[in-house]
Amino acid sequence: MSGRTVATLAFVGCLVAPATVCAAEARLIRADARSLDRDQTPILTTLIEVGEVGATGFEPRELPADATLVIESAARPAELIDRTLWSTHTEPGFGTAWLLVLDADPRMGSGLGRAKEIALALVASLRPNDALDLVVLDDRRVVSDSGWLDASSRQQLSSAIRGAASSSAQRNRGLVTLLEGATKTAFGALPGTKLRSGTPLHQALVVLSTGYGGADPKSTGPGGAELARALEQGRFPAENTSAPKTPIPIVSVAFPTDVLPEHRHNAAELMRALHSPKIGGAYHAVDAWDDHRAQALVGQVRKRFDAMHVVRWRLPCLAPTPTQSLRLEFPRAPASMIGDATFRDVPLGAPLRFPLAIDFERTRSEVAQAGGLAPGDTLRVYGRFCWGDQRARARAYFLPRGTLVPDTLDDADPNRIEQSRADLVRAGLSSTATRSDASFVEVVIPSDSRLVGSELRVVLEDEVGPRTSGLTARRIITVKSRRGWPRWLPWTLGALVLAALGGGGWALRRR
Repeated sequence: MSGRTVATLAFVGCLVAPATVCAAEARLIRADARSLDRDQTPILTTLIEVGEVGATGFEPRELPADATLVIESAARPAELIDRTLWSTHTEPGFGTAWLLVLDADPRMGSGLGRAKEIALALVASLRPNDALDLVVLDDRRVVSDSGWLDASSRQQLSSAIRGAASSSAQRNRGLVTLLEGATKTAFGALPGTKLRSGTPLHQALVVLSTGYGGADPKSTGPGGAELARALEQGRFPAENTSAPKTPIPIVSVAFPTDVLPEHRHNAAELMRALHSPKIGGAYHAVDAWDDHRAQALVGQVRKRFDAMHVVRWRLPCLAPTPTQSLRLEFPRAPASMIGDATFRDVPLGAPLRFPLAIDFERTRSEVAQAGGLAPGDTLRVYGRFCWGDQRARARAYFLPRGTLVPDTLDDADPNRIEQSRADLVRAGLSSTATRSDASFVEVVIPSDSRLVGSELRVVLEDEVGPRTSGLTARRIITVKSRRGWPRWLPWTLGALVLAALGGGGWALRRR
């Protein structure tokens, strides 16, 4: 039985028997490799929600200390750097992109006023790194779409909410179809939107509606569940594996409506089915007599998101494939803690952006203590490598004096990099490893006068990848160099010694 099946059964058990002990799930909400460490090595930032979903709502839990992120293409798990709560982060990017759908269908009745109160409360709660896209629907189309705006546009968003008005009503409408179109348009455009604080790491959909679809066959409970599953997959379009995986929780807020009983039933079932409780979604039913609930409702949503864990990892021996598959595990946690294996075929970035893990400081320090290296000497590079004793995988490329390297990978031309690699091999300025293990590799520096100077610059490559030690000015391995003896000098000194010894022997024989 798969982990996902166990999780589903545990979730159902919690709903039908709230007194039972529910299994806690740890769900990956986002995996992003935009941030860098001090050596410009990408750091994988993950959002993880840990908790139990039961009949009384969501109960957050602590992330177990033995949390392990397995990358299927890697020889070992990712290295955990640190973990914090979402609520503690104020850096650019650490925000939520809210898609707020306000239903202005005439059947909202007095509920439209309450829906506006909730919408205004959400806009007022926007944080500096948040963004919001307001979509207003009527009975058959999207009436207005604000596009993605940051928190500084609160006044513009509030004015649009207050101005939303109902129009004439048709008997049937494709509400789920309208929601599908709005979500694909908004979240599909989000990565290319130029927001002041960058693209938020987290996303969410808030639907304020009666759920009315009349006799529309898709605007029912099963139709809402299908949309929720699609947003949980988090890709736009769904078949585009090159797009990042961003599971989107749905907060469904239902308002009463006075329509035919069968239509009222379908509307209620749709709104219940929309919410996605396992990834941060929630369902709220607003009764006709409910007043002043807006702040409390928004506070509940915020409280759950603030309990998410931000866990940063240093990537291991990562294969340079377009996508990676991630799996969250807890080797020593109780059996009631269930990990997540839903992040499959996730693009984390171009292979060049994941260099070999080089210990620059130790490498430079050892060379400096030896007074520098000259052509013909052996260079030892320290780091965390994946080739073990397969030293044939490691190759070093030595850059002649005056070689220009890019400042950033954005300036790097892949075709030119490949051509440079071939040129260095033909020029005899590359060498394979003579010794290696998981912590170091040794290469002989070619005896070439073009390498003589105040410093020696080297690019180390794992040819299985290929992954390199880095191609930018900051990541090139640079060590102290010294001028070696001329090639003819040892032979000349040897000849002089032999001549001296020979002359001394001849003088002794004459005596």
